[in-house]
Amino acid sequence: MKSNLIITLVTAPRFRRYLIVYLVLLVICWAGWVGFASPQLKEHGQIAKALDVKNRDRVGGWFGTNSLPRFADLVHLETLDEQLLPSEGQDDIPLDRRRLVVVGDVHGCKDELDDLLDKISFDGQTDHLIFAGDLITKGPKSLEVVQLAREYNASCVRGNNEDRILLYHRELLASGVLSVPGPNTKLSSDDAADTGKFQPEILPYGNRKEHLLAQALGDEDAAWLHKCPVILKVGRIGDLGEVVVVHGGLVPGVELESQDPFAVMTMRSLDLDTHVPSSKASGMHWAKIFNKYQSLLASRLASEPSSVDASLPTTVIYGHTPHRSAAIRKYTKGIDTGCVRGGKLTALVLENGGKTRVEHVRCKDYVSERK
Repeated sequence: MKSNLIITLVTAPRFRRYLIVYLVLLVICWAGWVGFASPQLKEHGQIAKALDVKNRDRVGGWFGTNSLPRFADLVHLETLDEQLLPSEGQDDIPLDRRRLVVVGDVHGCKDELDDLLDKISFDGQTDHLIFAGDLITKGPKSLEVVQLAREYNASCVRGNNEDRILLYHRELLASGVLSVPGPNTKLSSDDAADTGKFQPEILPYGNRKEHLLAQALGDEDAAWLHKCPVILKVGRIGDLGEVVVVHGGLVPGVELESQDPFAVMTMRSLDLDTHVPSSKASGMHWAKIFNKYQSLLASRLASEPSSVDASLPTTVIYGHTPHRSAAIRKYTKGIDTGCVRGGKLTALVLENGGKTRVEHVRCKDYVSERK
């Protein structure tokens, strides 16, 4: 009797439908666990361990907490004039500037930069422009981008490409090659190949196009680039807290004054144990660890206000790591979207009260075009 009842239930169309639904739900839950939840929990555990003070003691200290490399030929840290910050929603206060416009890696794509500034209705009288490094190289109009930045009295941070070109420029000056062209001559990037000759033994490393760009760079343009700090401390803006602009990234838990300038210009990932930065994309991206670090500090601030710096949070705007779309997280904003390789040129617009919005324009693929 019971066996007949069981057979009847199993062979019933409704039972089979329920069984199929349950199996599908089971497969979806399993796939969600394997493909998303488990990796997220594993990553969360790795980051939490990486930020554990006990782990720091075990590996002999974290990178950047002991000493700072000193470089006399670059500006390490600079603070933006507070008069350039957006207002805190107090429209009755007459400020000279109402918006900050932070632009990702331009790489000499001057036409796209013009399009982007047109799209956001940029006004040089009421807005302030900030470049997140790598204004130059790879694209067709590097010199024009620098000249535009100077005309707008823009701010900038030093990217790894500026750092390299300025090194070439300094060595060419020392060699006497820069007697052609004359100092402060305004040239277009398209004319860079015709700016004179120099012997390859003067710069036996790097590539010829970058050597020619360094040679074409006028004294005033080079001086402007040289003043771009590695770290630009923007100031406190609404819910964003303390806003900082860098090219590559920051090591969490290290004061701005103690950050390694070369790492700030080039980092993409961090070693989870030692926090040693790397320019390679493999490994844990620094922004994930930085976001978790800031989140932990925010939790401590809520529970123990006296134990944490009240200036929190800190929001970092950065370039260098190309993304398909802007990588907007709570405490980090990645705005390099691969313009020179046919991606997008992106701007993060900071408005009154700390409101933000992302704008972009499509770009031509200049890298493939040269091949």
